[in-house]
Amino acid sequence: MEDQRIDVYISDNNTECERLVDFLQEADISFTLKNTTENKQHLTDLQKNNIYLTPAIIIDDHYQVIGFQPNKIRRFLRK
Repeated sequence: MEDQRIDVYISDNNTECERLVDFLQEADISFTLKNTTENKQHLTDLQKNNIYLTPAIIIDDHYQVIGFQPNKIRRFLRK
């Protein structure tokens, strides 16, 4: 089975972002972290997907989850 591409967009000083990253790490899910505070290009990329807040997850360039929604995230994962 092919690995899923999981991009996680976060911003600094955001408790929900911290909870999301902790959740993914505890579940041993591989992801690419993209901090929109540190790199404005990540913010631009996120906005191209019509997403204007963090945390946000884009899975396989198709599925989007906005906010910390563990149950919804699990539905989109093939793990």
